[in-house]
Amino acid sequence: DIPDAASRALSLRWLIDPDTSGERLESALEEFVKAYEEWIEKQHATLSGFEESFQEVGKRLIKRQEKAVLRMRSGIKCLVSDQAVLKAFRVAQEAMLRQFLWSDRWETPLPLGEGKVDEVDPWSVEVEAKPHWRPFQLAYQLLVLESIARADSRDRDTLDLLWFPTGGGKTEAYLAVAAFEITYRRMQYGESGAGTAVIMRYTLRLLTAQQFERAAVLIS
Repeated sequence: DIPDAASRALSLRWLIDPDTSGERLESALEEFVKAYEEWIEKQHATLSGFEESFQEVGKRLIKRQEKAVLRMRSGIKCLVSDQAVLKAFRVAQEAMLRQFLWSDRWETPLPLGEGKVDEVDPWSVEVEAKPHWRPFQLAYQLLVLESIARADSRDRDTLDLLWFPTGGGKTEAYLAVAAFEITYRRMQYGESGAGTAVIMRYTLRLLTAQQFERAAVLIS
């Protein structure tokens, strides 16, 4: 359950809104992480009721959750303290919003005309089901943001695995991270930041074709 103070951070429109100041963004994201922290506390309470043979496994998982909290807070700090990171983050969020709207992945039909990218204005398109991140998608972005933006990050060599059911939204989560990396590289290094920034690999031909289309929409 996400409290109202944190739920606004799940809205892509709110994240890219010029009226959303760094202070408001930081506050909402901190509330978001705090909600996760409170959930972890509940896991502590639940663990006490487990059989002793499961206690060590549970403690190990909770320790990883607590580390995730620290990494997400590092991501927030990096985001609000560095204007280049913040700008790249917002450009990535807008790219994802346009990708959502153009791909018509939401239930409400959109007046997209012939379906051209430049016809999709995220501020003028009226949709009832406004694109929102699922909590794990936003958490994943905050988790990896600092290690992407900072070459000297101690989490730079950490491999983060998204484990979620098919259709749960894994692709959108890592496409947002890819959009941030592509944007930030170009902002930091100009023309030398062009070229291959992300490698995507799939094991099935059909899946490769489908994911290529979604990545192409994002980059367009």
